[in-house]
Amino acid sequence: MDDIEIRLLTLADKGHVEKFFKEDFCVREPIFSHTKQPPKEGWKFYKSSMEAALKAEISYGAFDTKTGEMCAYSMNLLGNAEVPSVNLEPYPLPVKQCYRLLKQTYPNGMDTDVGTQNYLEIFFLGVSDGYGKRGIATQLCAKGVERARQLGCEYVTIDCTSAYSRKAVENLGFYCIREVPYEEYVDAYTDKKAFEAMRKPHYASTLLALKL
Repeated sequence: MDDIEIRLLTLADKGHVEKFFKEDFCVREPIFSHTKQPPKEGWKFYKSSMEAALKAEISYGAFDTKTGEMCAYSMNLLGNAEVPSVNLEPYPLPVKQCYRLLKQTYPNGMDTDVGTQNYLEIFFLGVSDGYGKRGIATQLCAKGVERARQLGCEYVTIDCTSAYSRKAVENLGFYCIREVPYEEYVDAYTDKKAFEAMRKPHYASTLLALKL
């Protein structure tokens, strides 16, 4: 892929990451787009995690070499990373619904469900429209796995809300720990199956792991 450059992300890439999150990721990511999560509010909520990931220099981005624009990212954090807590209450309902759903895939906490704090978590994985089916997501995840091995991690984890991202990591040997089907999940805020009408082929939020 001569037209794509995959490289390590640093704090200097914060502008690229913020733009991609607001203009692309929130529009295409299944649960964010389904609930119409406001991009600005979503970024505000996840900003501390994004900044921590960039400071750690363990995340990767894909860039179009012709335009210089980011076309994909894999945002990663270590299990023992210190990320400032964010109060969920002031945020709009879509932000709360998405966050609560994600937490249901590891209800006991990631450390408990994986069995260790010594892991690298891929917490956001996204590829821009027009760049799919080229193996970019798989390559980004492979970079994360390679970095995790260098750091002596025992596992790499990911919470996949997309059928495409799940396929990408399963190609690398990731296995399912827990699956929350959209058609069965009852949203705690509305007491309704808020994700039942999720667009196909996406069907579940799934916690997967790779033992290193």
